[in-house]
Amino acid sequence: MSDQVTLTIMLPDNISSDALCQLLQIHGTDSNVTVPPSLAISAEEQAQWIQAISKVTLSPNTLAVIGKVAETCEKNCVYVPIRRWLALSNMIKAIAFLNGRTETKLIDTFFLGTSIWGRSASNTAISESYREILKTQLYKNTPSLLEKPYNANDLFMRVNHLVHSSNNLYETKPFNGEKCLAYRITIAGESVPLYAPLKYIETDIDFNPYNELRQIEKRVVCNYHGTSNCTISIDPQVRTSGLRSSVNQANSTSPKFEEFGTLPTYILRENAPEIIDEKKRLRDSLNTEIKESMDRETANLVALRNTYKLFNESKNDLFCFTQMFNAVQDDIKKQFDNTANIIKTIKKASETIASLPSNMLKTPNLVGKPQAKPQAPQATPPSNAEK
Repeated sequence: MSDQVTLTIMLPDNISSDALCQLLQIHGTDSNVTVPPSLAISAEEQAQWIQAISKVTLSPNTLAVIGKVAETCEKNCVYVPIRRWLALSNMIKAIAFLNGRTETKLIDTFFLGTSIWGRSASNTAISESYREILKTQLYKNTPSLLEKPYNANDLFMRVNHLVHSSNNLYETKPFNGEKCLAYRITIAGESVPLYAPLKYIETDIDFNPYNELRQIEKRVVCNYHGTSNCTISIDPQVRTSGLRSSVNQANSTSPKFEEFGTLPTYILRENAPEIIDEKKRLRDSLNTEIKESMDRETANLVALRNTYKLFNESKNDLFCFTQMFNAVQDDIKKQFDNTANIIKTIKKASETIASLPSNMLKTPNLVGKPQAKPQAPQATPPSNAEK
């Protein structure tokens, strides 16, 4: 049956001269192959099988995969004649038939992702594309799984900041698309500005500020340690060269940052009504995001569980390409575990925002008085730090 459908013998693109000589010597020699009578297919059986295979239906998933593979072949200049596409579709039908099915499955197309396309470059390109095509069909009913995973950690950080931050109004300026606190430090005789996103104030998170070029400054690490005062550590290399030097910060590999100083933050007003109103809006927005993300990720988890079970039913199918099957199952399991972890983090965010005291977002009767504005903040380094 396979001879009548398609038969491809792959040879490497290049071989050594010795191997070529051996190949030329044995090429074309006759070989006698005897099929045991118990395994031989009679002419009547062959006719019945061919008729039954022709009645097998190509499922929508199968047709979608074939169409995308054909597009990939065209894109990579791999010529595949119509006769061969018919033969390949017959092979897919034959696999379904020999597994006792009247309709094909995605698993029946696995061989399209193997080395059947000629040159090694073509095989590599189409095999890689096939995996993405298969993944798209696998998760077509849960498209969010094909996108960048939802950042539940960022959600939890925003919720945590809402619950544990004060209602103070800080002096900020818009920079790089967000509210930032502006500081200025002097390193190697140069006074340079740094911009810390407001979302980090009163948290205990290490972060890199923006520099004057609106880039993340990886040679500086900041942390508010739950307060409004920002501690700064620097890469030892910039102590003598400065932050405006040609040191490639993208490749900064300093094993340890050195403490540089502490920067105070100017508080415009304590318990500011506008901050309380803003936090109320943020609370409502976060609650909506929590509900929507929980519903979406829960649906994804159920879909992944069902997909895994459905796929697992075919693990003992005839002609199952085990390597591809295991890769698909591993991908589904990885997606399942990632989604489960996302849901756990969303639950933590939900519990945290529910713990927000009701009196935290009430406008006080006596609004805090404006604070006296200090002099321009400068880093206060340790005694051994350069000023």
